[in-house]
Amino acid sequence: MDHIHPLQAFREKQTPPLSQRQLADMLGVSTAAISRWEAGERKPDGELVPMISEKTGISPAELRPDLAALMGPDKTRAA
Repeated sequence: MDHIHPLQAFREKQTPPLSQRQLADMLGVSTAAISRWEAGERKPDGELVPMISEKTGISPAELRPDLAALMGPDKTRAA
């Protein structure tokens, strides 16, 4: 699979790169959650998306493309 999950890309762009544990601590979630999200096994809960977007700069639409239409055009970009 050639697609890299946006959270994995975010982790790898940091200097030094963040571990899944460090990102989990930053977001207040479990390492297992980060692993499942990055593997595409699960998606972040809709109520977590705004906080994740705010802390990482990843747009809500990138985190949950399936919810992009529900979020509306003003919520598809990170603040």
